[in-house]
Amino acid sequence: MKKISTFFLVAVLLGTAMAQAPLACYSFDGNYNDALNGRHLSNTTTTLVPGPWGGVDSVCQFNATLSSIVRLPKTAALRPALLSMSVWVKPESTEPQYIIFQKNRQAANHEGFVLAFIDTAFKFIKLSPDSGKYSNCQSGKVELNNWSHVGMVFTGDSIRLYVNAVRVAADKSAFPIEYDTTSMILGGSGVSFNLPFHGALNNLKIYDRVLTPAEISTDYFQHPGCVTAGIARQNAVSNAINMFPNPARDFLHLSAPSHVDIYSVNGKKLYSQNQIQTVPVHHLPRGLCFVRINSGKARSLILE
Repeated sequence: MKKISTFFLVAVLLGTAMAQAPLACYSFDGNYNDALNGRHLSNTTTTLVPGPWGGVDSVCQFNATLSSIVRLPKTAALRPALLSMSVWVKPESTEPQYIIFQKNRQAANHEGFVLAFIDTAFKFIKLSPDSGKYSNCQSGKVELNNWSHVGMVFTGDSIRLYVNAVRVAADKSAFPIEYDTTSMILGGSGVSFNLPFHGALNNLKIYDRVLTPAEISTDYFQHPGCVTAGIARQNAVSNAINMFPNPARDFLHLSAPSHVDIYSVNGKKLYSQNQIQTVPVHHLPRGLCFVRINSGKARSLILE
């Protein structure tokens, strides 16, 4: 990861604190519920498995079968004219796959929009309702079995694709999203040309507005969790132990001696120590990592 200035991180973590909450947020922490607005998911044969950052976090695992999908509620509230979505994705197969799928009402077997994993790249595709033309954004190569944060934005006249807080592609799209009245689907299409997803998802957020680059960055630099983009993750953590500074360079200080585990983005345990209050971090890789204190929820930490 490129070196990130302290000023930029402070702006990302604090500068948009009053941002509007998502329409729905799915953290998959032990259930398929929308903790913000009650727009719960309907599960089929997916499973919730332990997440890579330890503690109570879990993720939704898809097994690449036609029935391994999750349906969002059939509600007009989840069919906004302007749309932003963010989600953590771990693809586990090079086969073409649909990750998020919304059907187009004008063509029974075509997508209104789709996030897919094709040829080792993420693709955000949006179909024109009247001409069959596509707007298409594609990322660079994505490594299998690694977690990536993906952001998708429709501004009204363009689509944008972000991977790990970096805008990787954009395309003109001067036509509205063509929604079907059926459910948006995670893990496949639910129709005849289904390309089922093999991998895992965590913390899907859906917005009815255009997220700014700073808000996309906030979603990435905070640990996944159902909080408004722009509100620091630590405000939602039910843990009395404070940690500072963040970003950190040589040492991380805790407000009381605690058990500390530090993980990479992809779940590799980088450090573990019991009953420590000043944590040495100078030897750890620079960039984003997650800290779990006393088996609580993981918190994001930037090492610069």
